[in-house]
Amino acid sequence: LNAASKKLVIKCDPKVVSHKAAHNLIEGRGDAATLSKEVSVTYRLSDAARQTDPILDPFIVSNCETLEQTSIDLDTPYELYDRQKKVVTKMAAIEDGETIFEELEMFDEQMPGSTGWSCIAKATRSRSIQGGVIAD
Repeated sequence: LNAASKKLVIKCDPKVVSHKAAHNLIEGRGDAATLSKEVSVTYRLSDAARQTDPILDPFIVSNCETLEQTSIDLDTPYELYDRQKKVVTKMAAIEDGETIFEELEMFDEQMPGSTGWSCIAKATRSRSIQGGVIAD
């Protein structure tokens, strides 16, 4: 705190908090060296007294209305409804790894002392929804 200039200077090294956020997207999921190249990390300083919940884009699951129908041969007299054929198309896309979403982890670390400030890191990576939707 510089009383003469009425300025508060805060210095922050975001490496540790950023590493902790990214760690949860990498640990136990395969080759860490490769996965670390897929992770994007950002950080910000926040005044705890004025801090609000982060504004995140909602996870949206789209419907199947615009998808093409997948033909499935069933024993006569059974037949899938049109909407069910579109759901099969979506399930096949998930099985093939074609459905992408953003995975996100956040980590909040209080700054040393009684400053009331914290450093918040957000780690993200794009990945496909894993299969296991369709059974034989």
